[in-house]
Amino acid sequence: MGSKAESVSGGVPRFDPEGTVAIVGAGLAGLQAARVLKDVVRNVVVVEASDCLGGRVKQVSGLVPWSLQLGPEFIHGSENSVLMKMVDNWGWKTRELEWPDKYYFADTKTSCSSEDETKEVERVHHFFEDILKVEGEDGASVKDAMAKAGASRKEIEIAEVCYANDFGTSLDKMGIPELKREKLSWTYGEKYLILDRPLSCLINNLAAGIDVRIKWQAKRIEYASSIDKGTSLVTPRSKGIKRCSIVNQQGERLQCDAVIVTVPLTILQDGDITFSPPLPLAKRGAISRIAMSTAVKVVLVFASRFWPESFWDACCPYGFLPEIWATKYDSPRSSDELAGRVAMVGFVCGDRAKRMAEMPEDEIVSSSLAQLDEMFGSRVEERPASSAFLSYYIKNWSEEPFIRGAYSYPCKAKEGDRGLLRKSVGSLFFAGEATHEGVNPCMQGALETGQLAAQDVLKTFQVGGNNLGKL
Repeated sequence: MGSKAESVSGGVPRFDPEGTVAIVGAGLAGLQAARVLKDVVRNVVVVEASDCLGGRVKQVSGLVPWSLQLGPEFIHGSENSVLMKMVDNWGWKTRELEWPDKYYFADTKTSCSSEDETKEVERVHHFFEDILKVEGEDGASVKDAMAKAGASRKEIEIAEVCYANDFGTSLDKMGIPELKREKLSWTYGEKYLILDRPLSCLINNLAAGIDVRIKWQAKRIEYASSIDKGTSLVTPRSKGIKRCSIVNQQGERLQCDAVIVTVPLTILQDGDITFSPPLPLAKRGAISRIAMSTAVKVVLVFASRFWPESFWDACCPYGFLPEIWATKYDSPRSSDELAGRVAMVGFVCGDRAKRMAEMPEDEIVSSSLAQLDEMFGSRVEERPASSAFLSYYIKNWSEEPFIRGAYSYPCKAKEGDRGLLRKSVGSLFFAGEATHEGVNPCMQGALETGQLAAQDVLKTFQVGGNNLGKL
């Protein structure tokens, strides 16, 4: 395969001439698809454009006594979750957090807790709780619907911070129909959970025993556009060919019998991968309409904690950082030189993140510290954040070369677009959070789509007997 492509599993992966499924992308969806297939299909290989596994699951170490998550950080919901089943099976622990914990209104420099919410906050929550009653056709935005319902400017700002930012976008980009679909499809419960270890442990467990080839960027995929259900996965040897071929950035070619594409939506939208034959017009239309914005995480490291021990999160209408949090682990995992250090994370999405990405880093840091000084200052210490500040780390997800954004959100796509994106085309299958028909961009949503794509492969082809019983 060439010297620049490396095997994560130690040694060059064996590409058996029979029964090979190739998976493009080693994020949660791709690894889960491989995990489901590896004991059923003769050969499963995952190709990954970047130099590491996990996709949007990334972390940075060496700043505080634990790894800081740069991508997803929380487990959203504990019910009906494939992710929580894994966590329980592996004997890992989680800790429940109350969200939102606090609200800080930067315009008036006042705050409240989730137990004594202001009338404006209550009205915003009621609007989203009753979203199924809100009228809105394809193309209708949540911001327009709130304005039509008589929401004040402050209520719209609260919705921007508490809902749009959490969904990974801005309020005027959120679509009513997809938001309703998300509401109807959410069956995971409302718990906010944090794992007792870095999410890299999840990636390592998913990737165990799987052939993964990193620095292997799929540039062209040739596939059979029509397959009869129930046909054999392996093309008859007399023909001497495979149904599919993937060509990488070096011109190297991987022959296989089926392909599962799990790359982020932006990679499909930007045309990084050429398909032959071209994808159906309906699928290309869905790709263009489903939306994914960007996110910036601002990690600020301090010599010691200056916020109340009970504090962990705040939504901040009119603040430079719309949401901040300070998570910690009971058992630090690092050297003594980092002992005592703590971190506060700012989370910014949508148009605010795009504007922030254009700012110099020193301005981002100074504006963030000013907000924290304002929030936690006292007569004893007016600028506690600035006084305790040590260092920072800024993660702009739009700059991640093989991701270029955060995650898909309830947008103004047409009804059925996500199903069109997920729908297989002959020997070509699709997974990834943007294909989730329940509009679930969370970790369990990505895992579910990988599992569904694997099931689609097994349903389409004759692969070794009672395959679905092994899932």
